[in-house]
Amino acid sequence: MVEKSQRRVALDRQIEARKESILDAAILEFIDNGIDNSRISDIAKRAGVGAVTVYRYFENKPKLVIECAEKLWKSEIKSLSPRLNTPNYKALNGFEKAAHILSVLCSLHEICPVSLRLLEQFDNYVVKEHISGEQLLKYEEGIIDTRKILLKAIYEGQRDSSVRSDIDALQFYATATHALVALSQKLLLRGDVIQSDRDTDAKTQISLLAEMELNYIKGMNEVR
Repeated sequence: MVEKSQRRVALDRQIEARKESILDAAILEFIDNGIDNSRISDIAKRAGVGAVTVYRYFENKPKLVIECAEKLWKSEIKSLSPRLNTPNYKALNGFEKAAHILSVLCSLHEICPVSLRLLEQFDNYVVKEHISGEQLLKYEEGIIDTRKILLKAIYEGQRDSSVRSDIDALQFYATATHALVALSQKLLLRGDVIQSDRDTDAKTQISLLAEMELNYIKGMNEVR
């Protein structure tokens, strides 16, 4: 029984490793050629397996794309964690914590430009393929984890009066983060095309947007 159990564990690890190698190959293929232009056969070739093997792990291309987005998002959040959890973070008031979190989001266009481009492609693919919200539940779980951090800061700020008490934290989270990410993606994808996007550098534009968002929620304790 013990030997059989060990073989099962070894087999499960092998299966998981092959699945991860397919996901990694798919992400690289998407980066090089775009999600729409990437074929399962090309992903299989890059992963060193047959197309049938890819379909054994992923029923269709949309499911493969979704799991790639989940993995990419988790990877980026993990890379941002040290920037969010600085030594003095706990000593900050709620507004200062919110400001710190938004400053980290402002750096996305510099530290993970490839992921931002790919995640915009993912959003467009979801709309084009009519992928249901139910299929995106696991992907959204990763986003919800990051949402908790900013919401916690805002609620804390409302308690210590550093954030306006009349702010709807969920509405602010959605608007502020979507605006910052969308602007970052726009500047990454279109900055070389539209002349007006080059009149002011990306970092300045993104930082100004974050500053406006913070001024909107600033409470009495933060008024200078």
